[in-house]
Amino acid sequence: MSLEHTVITEVKTPVSDLKIGMYVSRLDKDWTESSFLLQGLLIESEDDIKQLRQECSFVYVDEAKREVVQTSSSTIKTTSFAPAKKSFLDELRGKKEPGEIDERPPELKREKTLHLNDIMEHKVTVETVKPPKKVSSFSREMGVAKLTHSKTSTLLKNVMTDVKAGNEILDANVAEQAMHDCMASVLRSPDAMMLAMNLKGKHHSVWQHGMNVSMLAMSVGRHLNLADDELVTLGLCGMFHDIGMLLISKEDLEKAGDKRELIRAHTTLGGDYLSKSPGQLSGAVAQVAYSHHENLDGSGFPRGLKDNEINAYTRIVTIADLYDTITTGSPTRKGLGHYEAMIHLLKEVEKNHLDKDLVHTFNQCIGTYPVGCYVEMNTGEIGVVVEENPEQRLKPIVMLLTTPDKKERPKQLVNLAKASFDGKPNTYSIKSILPAGQYTLEL
Repeated sequence: MSLEHTVITEVKTPVSDLKIGMYVSRLDKDWTESSFLLQGLLIESEDDIKQLRQECSFVYVDEAKREVVQTSSSTIKTTSFAPAKKSFLDELRGKKEPGEIDERPPELKREKTLHLNDIMEHKVTVETVKPPKKVSSFSREMGVAKLTHSKTSTLLKNVMTDVKAGNEILDANVAEQAMHDCMASVLRSPDAMMLAMNLKGKHHSVWQHGMNVSMLAMSVGRHLNLADDELVTLGLCGMFHDIGMLLISKEDLEKAGDKRELIRAHTTLGGDYLSKSPGQLSGAVAQVAYSHHENLDGSGFPRGLKDNEINAYTRIVTIADLYDTITTGSPTRKGLGHYEAMIHLLKEVEKNHLDKDLVHTFNQCIGTYPVGCYVEMNTGEIGVVVEENPEQRLKPIVMLLTTPDKKERPKQLVNLAKASFDGKPNTYSIKSILPAGQYTLEL
Protein backbone atom coordinates (compact mmCIF):
# COMPACT_ATOMS: atom_id res chain seq x y z
CA MET A 1 0.00 0.00 0.00
CA SER A 2 1.40 3.39 -0.97
CA LEU A 3 0.35 6.46 0.96
CA GLU A 4 1.16 9.01 -1.69
CA HIS A 5 -0.56 12.18 -2.89
CA THR A 6 -2.58 11.61 -6.08
CA VAL A 7 -2.06 14.25 -8.78
CA ILE A 8 -5.14 15.29 -10.77
CA THR A 9 -4.44 18.40 -12.87
CA GLU A 10 -0.89 19.62 -13.32
CA VAL A 11 1.16 21.71 -15.74
CA LYS A 12 4.89 21.43 -16.34
CA THR A 13 6.29 24.84 -15.39
CA PRO A 14 9.85 26.31 -15.62
CA VAL A 15 11.02 27.53 -12.21
CA SER A 16 11.53 30.98 -13.74
CA ASP A 17 7.73 31.24 -14.16
CA LEU A 18 6.78 30.36 -10.58
CA LYS A 19 4.59 32.75 -8.61
CA ILE A 20 3.32 32.97 -5.06
CA GLY A 21 0.06 31.05 -4.67
CA MET A 22 0.98 28.20 -7.02
CA TYR A 23 0.80 24.65 -5.70
CA VAL A 24 3.75 22.46 -6.74
CA SER A 25 2.63 18.84 -6.99
CA ARG A 26 5.80 17.35 -8.50
CA LEU A 27 9.47 18.24 -8.96
CA ASP A 28 11.86 17.32 -11.76
CA LYS A 29 13.34 14.83 -9.28
CA ASP A 30 12.14 12.59 -6.51
CA TRP A 31 10.87 14.49 -3.44
CA THR A 32 13.27 12.47 -1.29
CA GLU A 33 16.17 14.06 -3.20
CA SER A 34 15.05 17.56 -2.24
CA SER A 35 15.10 19.59 0.97
CA PHE A 36 11.30 19.84 1.13
CA LEU A 37 9.56 17.99 3.93
CA LEU A 38 6.49 16.62 2.18
CA GLN A 39 5.22 15.89 -1.31
CA GLY A 40 3.34 18.97 -2.44
CA LEU A 41 4.28 22.59 -1.74
CA LEU A 42 2.14 25.73 -1.65
CA ILE A 43 4.38 28.65 -2.67
CA GLU A 44 3.85 31.24 0.05
CA SER A 45 6.92 33.46 -0.28
CA GLU A 46 9.79 34.51 -2.50
CA ASP A 47 12.00 32.28 -0.36
CA ASP A 48 10.00 29.26 -1.51
CA ILE A 49 10.55 30.29 -5.13
CA LYS A 50 14.26 30.88 -4.52
CA GLN A 51 14.65 27.43 -2.98
CA LEU A 52 12.84 25.76 -5.88
CA ARG A 53 15.03 27.60 -8.40
CA GLN A 54 18.14 26.42 -6.57
CA GLU A 55 17.11 22.77 -6.63
CA CYS A 56 15.05 22.34 -9.81
CA SER A 57 14.89 23.32 -13.49
CA PHE A 58 11.16 22.79 -13.76
CA VAL A 59 8.24 21.62 -11.60
CA TYR A 60 4.63 20.55 -12.06
CA VAL A 61 1.98 22.98 -10.87
CA ASP A 62 -1.47 21.69 -9.92
CA GLU A 63 -3.88 24.23 -11.43
CA ALA A 64 -6.75 22.95 -9.27
CA LYS A 65 -4.95 23.88 -6.09
CA ARG A 66 -4.35 27.60 -6.04
CA GLU A 67 -4.79 29.86 -3.07
CA VAL A 68 -4.94 33.53 -2.12
CA VAL A 69 -1.72 34.10 -0.19
CA GLN A 70 -1.17 37.14 2.04
CA THR A 71 2.24 38.80 1.76
CA SER A 72 3.71 41.63 3.82
CA SER A 73 3.07 44.17 1.06
CA SER A 74 0.05 42.94 -0.86
CA THR A 75 -2.35 40.14 -1.60
CA ILE A 76 -1.51 37.86 -4.51
CA LYS A 77 -4.80 36.90 -6.15
CA THR A 78 -5.17 33.50 -7.72
CA THR A 79 -8.07 31.32 -8.73
CA SER A 80 -9.23 29.22 -5.80
CA PHE A 81 -10.74 25.80 -6.42
CA ALA A 82 -9.49 23.32 -3.84
CA PRO A 83 -7.24 25.28 -1.47
CA ALA A 84 -4.13 23.39 -0.48
CA LYS A 85 -3.67 23.06 3.24
CA LYS A 86 -0.32 23.73 4.80
CA SER A 87 1.37 20.46 5.66
CA PHE A 88 1.36 19.46 9.30
CA LEU A 89 5.16 19.21 9.29
CA ASP A 90 5.42 22.79 8.00
CA GLU A 91 3.16 23.84 10.87
CA LEU A 92 5.28 21.91 13.35
CA ARG A 93 8.42 23.63 12.10
CA GLY A 94 6.92 26.90 13.26
CA LYS A 95 6.48 25.61 16.80
CA LYS A 96 9.57 25.76 18.97
CA GLU A 97 9.86 22.91 21.45
CA PRO A 98 11.15 23.64 24.97
CA GLY A 99 14.95 23.72 24.88
CA GLU A 100 15.05 23.52 21.08
CA ILE A 101 17.29 25.88 19.15
CA ASP A 102 15.97 28.09 16.36
CA GLU A 103 19.00 27.92 14.10
CA ARG A 104 20.76 24.68 13.28
CA PRO A 105 24.51 24.93 13.91
CA PRO A 106 26.84 23.31 11.35
CA GLU A 107 27.92 20.98 14.13
CA LEU A 108 26.67 20.45 17.67
CA LYS A 109 29.12 21.79 20.24
CA ARG A 110 29.35 19.38 23.17
CA GLU A 111 31.12 20.21 26.38
CA LYS A 112 32.53 16.72 26.87
CA THR A 113 32.88 13.76 24.52
CA LEU A 114 34.31 10.27 24.88
CA HIS A 115 36.88 8.23 23.00
CA LEU A 116 36.09 4.76 21.73
CA ASN A 117 39.30 3.25 23.08
CA ASP A 118 38.46 4.42 26.61
CA ILE A 119 35.12 2.61 26.35
CA MET A 120 36.68 -0.53 24.90
CA GLU A 121 39.39 -0.57 27.58
CA HIS A 122 36.66 -0.13 30.25
CA LYS A 123 38.05 3.16 31.46
CA VAL A 124 34.46 4.28 30.86
CA THR A 125 31.69 1.70 31.21
CA VAL A 126 28.97 1.52 28.57
CA GLU A 127 26.29 1.57 31.26
CA THR A 128 27.37 5.03 32.48
CA VAL A 129 27.55 6.64 29.03
CA LYS A 130 24.84 9.21 28.36
CA PRO A 131 24.01 10.16 24.75
CA PRO A 132 24.02 13.90 23.98
CA LYS A 133 20.64 15.61 24.08
CA LYS A 134 18.86 16.27 20.80
CA VAL A 135 18.74 19.96 19.96
CA SER A 136 16.22 19.67 17.13
CA SER A 137 13.04 17.69 16.59
CA PHE A 138 12.70 15.42 13.58
CA SER A 139 10.17 17.83 12.00
CA ARG A 140 12.69 20.70 12.05
CA GLU A 141 15.61 18.54 10.92
CA MET A 142 13.84 16.38 8.35
CA GLY A 143 14.40 18.65 5.35
CA VAL A 144 18.13 18.95 6.03
CA ALA A 145 18.46 15.24 6.82
CA LYS A 146 16.72 14.24 3.58
CA LEU A 147 18.90 16.47 1.44
CA THR A 148 22.11 15.50 3.25
CA HIS A 149 21.27 11.80 3.00
CA SER A 150 20.38 12.14 -0.68
CA LYS A 151 23.55 14.04 -1.59
CA THR A 152 25.76 11.61 0.34
CA SER A 153 23.99 8.61 -1.23
CA THR A 154 24.53 10.08 -4.69
CA LEU A 155 28.19 10.69 -3.89
CA LEU A 156 28.62 7.11 -2.69
CA LYS A 157 26.83 5.74 -5.74
CA ASN A 158 29.09 7.76 -8.06
CA VAL A 159 32.22 6.74 -6.16
CA MET A 160 31.30 3.08 -6.38
CA THR A 161 30.55 3.44 -10.10
CA ASP A 162 34.05 4.86 -10.56
CA VAL A 163 35.57 2.02 -8.52
CA LYS A 164 33.79 -0.54 -10.66
CA ALA A 165 35.03 1.26 -13.78
CA GLY A 166 38.63 0.93 -12.59
CA ASN A 167 39.31 4.20 -10.76
CA GLU A 168 42.40 3.50 -8.66
CA ILE A 169 42.08 6.12 -5.90
CA LEU A 170 39.07 7.49 -3.99
CA ASP A 171 38.56 11.20 -3.34
CA ALA A 172 38.95 11.11 0.44
CA ASN A 173 38.26 14.84 0.92
CA VAL A 174 34.85 14.70 -0.75
CA ALA A 175 33.87 11.60 1.23
CA GLU A 176 34.99 13.13 4.53
CA GLN A 177 33.09 16.38 3.91
CA ALA A 178 29.90 14.46 3.11
CA MET A 179 30.30 12.49 6.32
CA HIS A 180 30.80 15.69 8.34
CA ASP A 181 27.42 16.91 7.04
CA CYS A 182 25.76 13.61 7.98
CA MET A 183 27.37 13.70 11.42
CA ALA A 184 26.04 17.19 12.13
CA SER A 185 22.50 16.09 11.27
CA VAL A 186 22.78 12.89 13.33
CA LEU A 187 23.98 14.89 16.34
CA ARG A 188 21.10 17.35 16.10
CA SER A 189 18.39 14.75 15.59
CA PRO A 190 19.29 11.11 14.87
CA ASP A 191 15.60 10.33 14.29
CA ALA A 192 15.45 12.53 11.17
CA MET A 193 18.45 10.83 9.54
CA MET A 194 17.14 7.35 10.40
CA LEU A 195 13.78 8.23 8.87
CA ALA A 196 15.51 9.61 5.77
CA MET A 197 17.42 6.32 5.53
CA ASN A 198 14.16 4.36 5.52
CA LEU A 199 12.12 6.62 3.20
CA LYS A 200 12.73 4.72 -0.02
CA GLY A 201 12.59 1.29 1.55
CA LYS A 202 15.47 -1.15 1.56
CA HIS A 203 17.07 -2.53 -1.59
CA HIS A 204 19.90 -4.96 -2.10
CA SER A 205 22.76 -2.84 -3.52
CA VAL A 206 26.33 -2.31 -2.35
CA TRP A 207 26.03 1.48 -2.27
CA GLN A 208 22.74 1.59 -0.34
CA HIS A 209 23.96 -1.06 2.08
CA GLY A 210 27.09 1.02 2.65
CA MET A 211 24.97 4.10 3.30
CA ASN A 212 22.70 2.25 5.75
CA VAL A 213 25.60 0.74 7.68
CA SER A 214 27.27 4.14 7.79
CA MET A 215 24.20 5.80 9.35
CA LEU A 216 23.63 2.93 11.80
CA ALA A 217 27.27 2.91 12.92
CA MET A 218 27.31 6.69 13.33
CA SER A 219 24.09 6.55 15.37
CA VAL A 220 25.73 4.04 17.70
CA GLY A 221 28.73 6.36 17.98
CA ARG A 222 26.43 9.24 18.86
CA HIS A 223 24.75 7.08 21.50
CA LEU A 224 28.22 6.54 23.01
CA ASN A 225 28.83 10.33 22.83
CA LEU A 226 31.98 9.86 20.77
CA ALA A 227 34.06 12.81 19.61
CA ASP A 228 33.29 14.34 16.21
CA ASP A 229 36.36 12.93 14.46
CA GLU A 230 35.56 9.42 15.66
CA LEU A 231 31.95 9.74 14.45
CA VAL A 232 33.19 10.74 11.00
CA THR A 233 35.62 7.81 10.97
CA LEU A 234 32.83 5.42 11.96
CA GLY A 235 30.66 6.79 9.14
CA LEU A 236 33.44 6.33 6.59
CA CYS A 237 34.13 2.80 7.85
CA GLY A 238 30.49 1.88 7.37
CA MET A 239 30.30 3.57 4.00
CA PHE A 240 33.22 1.70 2.42
CA HIS A 241 33.33 -1.59 4.37
CA ASP A 242 32.01 -3.62 1.40
CA ILE A 243 33.80 -1.78 -1.39
CA GLY A 244 35.71 -4.96 -2.26
CA MET A 245 32.46 -6.45 -3.63
CA LEU A 246 32.77 -4.05 -6.56
CA LEU A 247 36.20 -5.44 -7.40
CA ILE A 248 34.75 -8.89 -8.13
CA SER A 249 33.49 -8.94 -11.71
CA LYS A 250 30.42 -10.82 -12.84
CA GLU A 251 32.60 -12.74 -15.28
CA ASP A 252 35.02 -13.85 -12.53
CA LEU A 253 32.11 -14.96 -10.38
CA GLU A 254 30.61 -17.01 -13.20
CA LYS A 255 33.95 -18.72 -13.86
CA ALA A 256 34.82 -19.35 -10.21
CA GLY A 257 34.80 -22.94 -9.03
CA ASP A 258 34.16 -21.89 -5.43
CA LYS A 259 31.93 -18.82 -5.61
CA ARG A 260 31.70 -18.54 -1.83
CA GLU A 261 35.47 -18.32 -1.49
CA LEU A 262 35.66 -15.66 -4.19
CA ILE A 263 32.98 -13.58 -2.48
CA ARG A 264 34.85 -13.90 0.81
CA ALA A 265 37.83 -12.34 -0.96
CA HIS A 266 35.99 -8.99 -1.02
CA THR A 267 37.43 -8.26 2.44
CA THR A 268 41.04 -8.51 1.25
CA LEU A 269 40.32 -6.81 -2.07
CA GLY A 270 38.57 -3.91 -0.34
CA GLY A 271 41.22 -3.53 2.34
CA ASP A 272 44.04 -3.55 -0.20
CA TYR A 273 42.23 -1.02 -2.38
CA LEU A 274 41.56 1.40 0.47
CA SER A 275 45.07 1.08 1.88
CA LYS A 276 46.31 2.86 -1.28
CA SER A 277 43.92 5.78 -0.75
CA PRO A 278 44.82 9.04 1.05
CA GLY A 279 43.84 10.20 4.54
CA GLN A 280 41.67 8.15 6.87
CA LEU A 281 40.70 5.73 4.13
CA SER A 282 44.12 4.05 4.22
CA GLY A 283 44.01 3.59 8.00
CA ALA A 284 40.96 2.73 10.08
CA VAL A 285 38.62 2.48 7.08
CA ALA A 286 40.88 -0.01 5.30
CA GLN A 287 41.20 -2.07 8.49
CA VAL A 288 37.41 -2.33 8.81
CA ALA A 289 37.15 -3.44 5.18
CA TYR A 290 39.68 -6.19 5.97
CA SER A 291 38.10 -7.25 9.25
CA HIS A 292 34.31 -6.81 9.25
CA HIS A 293 33.75 -10.57 8.87
CA GLU A 294 36.06 -11.54 11.72
CA ASN A 295 34.57 -13.09 14.89
CA LEU A 296 35.74 -12.63 18.47
CA ASP A 297 36.34 -16.38 18.82
CA GLY A 298 38.69 -16.43 15.81
CA SER A 299 36.28 -18.27 13.49
CA GLY A 300 35.87 -15.41 11.01
CA PHE A 301 37.75 -14.50 7.83
CA PRO A 302 40.06 -13.58 6.15
CA ARG A 303 42.72 -13.69 8.91
CA GLY A 304 41.03 -15.48 11.80
CA LEU A 305 41.50 -12.54 14.16
CA LYS A 306 40.19 -12.84 17.71
CA ASP A 307 39.46 -10.75 20.80
CA ASN A 308 41.66 -7.64 21.05
CA GLU A 309 42.98 -8.15 17.52
CA ILE A 310 39.63 -6.80 16.30
CA ASN A 311 39.44 -3.03 16.79
CA ALA A 312 36.44 -1.10 18.08
CA TYR A 313 35.49 0.47 14.74
CA THR A 314 35.28 -2.99 13.20
CA ARG A 315 33.16 -4.34 16.07
CA ILE A 316 30.55 -1.59 15.61
CA VAL A 317 30.46 -1.81 11.81
CA THR A 318 30.19 -5.62 11.96
CA ILE A 319 27.03 -5.31 14.09
CA ALA A 320 25.51 -2.65 11.84
CA ASP A 321 26.47 -4.66 8.73
CA LEU A 322 24.81 -7.83 9.99
CA TYR A 323 21.68 -5.99 11.18
CA ASP A 324 21.16 -4.21 7.86
CA THR A 325 21.84 -7.39 5.88
CA ILE A 326 19.33 -9.56 7.72
CA THR A 327 16.63 -6.86 7.88
CA THR A 328 17.03 -6.01 4.18
CA GLY A 329 17.05 -9.59 2.99
CA SER A 330 17.93 -10.61 -0.57
CA PRO A 331 16.16 -11.67 -3.77
CA THR A 332 15.91 -15.18 -2.31
CA ARG A 333 15.41 -14.43 1.38
CA LYS A 334 12.87 -12.24 3.15
CA GLY A 335 14.28 -9.67 5.56
CA LEU A 336 13.72 -10.11 9.29
CA GLY A 337 11.79 -7.67 11.46
CA HIS A 338 13.59 -5.70 14.16
CA TYR A 339 12.68 -8.06 17.00
CA GLU A 340 13.81 -11.17 15.09
CA ALA A 341 16.98 -9.38 13.97
CA MET A 342 17.93 -8.53 17.55
CA ILE A 343 17.40 -12.16 18.59
CA HIS A 344 19.77 -13.15 15.77
CA LEU A 345 22.41 -10.65 17.00
CA LEU A 346 22.09 -11.94 20.57
CA LYS A 347 22.62 -15.51 19.33
CA GLU A 348 25.83 -14.30 17.66
CA VAL A 349 26.86 -12.86 21.03
CA GLU A 350 26.29 -16.28 22.64
CA LYS A 351 28.61 -17.81 20.01
CA ASN A 352 31.24 -15.20 20.96
CA HIS A 353 31.11 -13.73 17.46
CA LEU A 354 29.96 -10.20 18.38
CA ASP A 355 30.82 -7.79 21.19
CA LYS A 356 28.17 -8.20 23.91
CA ASP A 357 28.35 -4.63 25.27
CA LEU A 358 28.18 -3.08 21.80
CA VAL A 359 25.21 -5.25 20.76
CA HIS A 360 23.33 -4.05 23.85
CA THR A 361 24.34 -0.48 23.01
CA PHE A 362 23.10 -1.01 19.44
CA ASN A 363 19.77 -2.27 20.78
CA GLN A 364 19.42 0.75 23.08
CA CYS A 365 20.32 3.08 20.22
CA ILE A 366 17.80 1.59 17.77
CA GLY A 367 15.11 1.22 20.43
CA THR A 368 12.17 -1.14 20.86
CA TYR A 369 10.31 0.69 18.10
CA PRO A 370 12.96 1.80 15.57
CA VAL A 371 12.39 5.05 13.71
CA GLY A 372 10.94 4.20 10.31
CA CYS A 373 9.13 1.02 11.38
CA TYR A 374 5.42 0.72 10.63
CA VAL A 375 3.10 -0.09 13.49
CA GLU A 376 -0.53 -0.95 14.05
CA MET A 377 -2.14 1.05 16.84
CA ASN A 378 -4.63 -0.26 19.39
CA THR A 379 -7.30 1.60 17.37
CA GLY A 380 -6.49 -0.30 14.16
CA GLU A 381 -4.86 2.74 12.56
CA ILE A 382 -1.51 2.32 10.81
CA GLY A 383 1.36 4.65 11.65
CA VAL A 384 5.10 5.03 11.27
CA VAL A 385 7.47 5.75 14.17
CA VAL A 386 9.19 9.08 13.49
CA GLU A 387 10.89 9.96 16.77
CA GLU A 388 11.70 8.27 20.04
CA ASN A 389 11.12 9.65 23.51
CA PRO A 390 14.47 9.11 25.27
CA GLU A 391 12.84 9.12 28.71
CA GLN A 392 10.00 6.78 27.70
CA ARG A 393 11.38 4.44 25.04
CA LEU A 394 8.16 2.43 24.78
CA LYS A 395 6.16 5.55 23.93
CA PRO A 396 7.58 7.07 20.74
CA ILE A 397 6.09 9.73 18.48
CA VAL A 398 4.03 8.11 15.71
CA MET A 399 2.77 9.60 12.47
CA LEU A 400 -0.74 8.26 11.85
CA LEU A 401 -1.30 7.31 8.21
CA THR A 402 -4.61 5.46 7.96
CA THR A 403 -8.03 5.24 9.51
CA PRO A 404 -8.95 2.14 11.57
CA ASP A 405 -10.28 0.51 8.36
CA LYS A 406 -6.88 1.12 6.70
CA LYS A 407 -7.95 3.97 4.41
CA GLU A 408 -5.62 6.91 3.85
CA ARG A 409 -6.14 9.83 6.20
CA PRO A 410 -4.46 13.22 6.73
CA LYS A 411 -1.10 12.63 8.40
CA GLN A 412 -1.06 13.50 12.08
CA LEU A 413 1.47 13.10 14.87
CA VAL A 414 0.61 11.49 18.19
CA ASN A 415 3.10 11.56 21.04
CA LEU A 416 2.40 8.41 23.03
CA ALA A 417 4.15 9.89 26.05
CA LYS A 418 1.69 12.78 26.30
CA ALA A 419 -1.40 12.50 28.50
CA SER A 420 -3.69 14.23 26.00
CA PHE A 421 -4.26 14.12 22.23
CA ASP A 422 -6.45 16.57 20.31
CA GLY A 423 -7.73 17.95 23.62
CA LYS A 424 -8.85 14.57 24.88
CA PRO A 425 -7.20 11.88 27.05
CA ASN A 426 -4.54 10.07 25.00
CA THR A 427 -5.57 6.41 24.76
CA TYR A 428 -3.23 5.49 21.90
CA SER A 429 -0.74 2.62 22.23
CA ILE A 430 1.17 0.42 19.82
CA LYS A 431 -0.36 -2.99 19.21
CA SER A 432 2.33 -4.49 16.97
CA ILE A 433 5.21 -3.79 14.57
CA LEU A 434 4.26 -4.58 10.97
CA PRO A 435 6.42 -6.54 8.50
CA ALA A 436 8.71 -4.39 6.34
CA GLY A 437 7.47 -3.54 2.86
CA GLN A 438 3.76 -3.59 3.62
CA TYR A 439 3.49 0.21 3.59
CA THR A 440 5.51 3.00 2.01
CA LEU A 441 5.75 6.64 3.00
CA GLU A 442 6.79 9.70 1.00
CA LEU A 443 7.80 12.84 2.92
